[in-house]
Amino acid sequence: MTESKTMFYGFDAEQKSRECHEKLDTYILINYDALTDRFLDQFERYCRRIAAMQKAGKKDAIGFIHLSILRTNILDKRHIIRLDAYDENWYADRTECSGEYDASEFLIWLDEFSDALESAAQPLYIPERLKDVQSRIFEESNKYLVIVAEFVRMALLKAVEKEWFRNVRRCAIFAICIGGYQDKCDILYKEDSTVKDSQNVKRHLERNLPVYTHEICKQLDLSDGKYKDIRLLFSNFSGCDFSGSSFENAVIISGDFKQTVIRNVNMRKAQIVDTNFNGAVMENVDFQSAMLKHVSFAGAALTNVTFEGTLLAEDLDFDEATLLNTTIPARIPATTS
Repeated sequence: MTESKTMFYGFDAEQKSRECHEKLDTYILINYDALTDRFLDQFERYCRRIAAMQKAGKKDAIGFIHLSILRTNILDKRHIIRLDAYDENWYADRTECSGEYDASEFLIWLDEFSDALESAAQPLYIPERLKDVQSRIFEESNKYLVIVAEFVRMALLKAVEKEWFRNVRRCAIFAICIGGYQDKCDILYKEDSTVKDSQNVKRHLERNLPVYTHEICKQLDLSDGKYKDIRLLFSNFSGCDFSGSSFENAVIISGDFKQTVIRNVNMRKAQIVDTNFNGAVMENVDFQSAMLKHVSFAGAALTNVTFEGTLLAEDLDFDEATLLNTTIPARIPATTS
């Protein structure tokens, strides 16, 4: 096809894409709780099946639960995501334990987009046009699958608190992933109860890798660390001691720092989103020029914590926090130039 990415056989595909995504965004906003409940219902049935197989001696401890996206389902407009549970050997585990998650409520607008493409590219029996349509549908589907993945990631935070999830016997390292069937995937949730050495973890974090994801390091002494510019995503450091460390210019997204000790720490220019410091002990911490959004300090003890000069402070929670020589920042909007 020689037309631009925007135009598709004379049809404005990008405009249609925006329209469908706006409908999806509105639908999720209005129905988020109901969508979460429906996911939990389906995931509960699957977890109970795993637990029943384990009780019957037909399944070992689970190392991975994989949510699989099948490209044939996308073309067939069958919006079923396959669930598979594997032991620590992952795909080498041949004892099948599969289930389904119906994601139709997210993907009906992908169908609307696909129908519009197919109509614009008629007649579809011309091989070149059929190939163009399928390629564009797959490209568009990736956007929807990112939304589904993020929704499931958040829903799992509720699922893992349920007794029916705890009844699933899991390996010391356990992950829930999403991706192609028996193909590369992204982690949505991870547990790691292996024993770790503080110094080894500290050296690992100070290596300044491009990004760290799903690091699970609890109750460790990570003090005096040089963590400047670190990028941490979906990681848990609850109960750790970060005293004397620098997180200047760090990016922390969906982090868990509850019950941590954070004394004499540089947080200047840090970007911290969807992260909790619940119950933390924070003394002499500098957030100057930081950007904080959806950050909780509930139940924390803050002494000489400086928010002066913060560039963005939005949706901060200080419920039952103890503050000494610390001023809660007013909501500070982001500046635009």
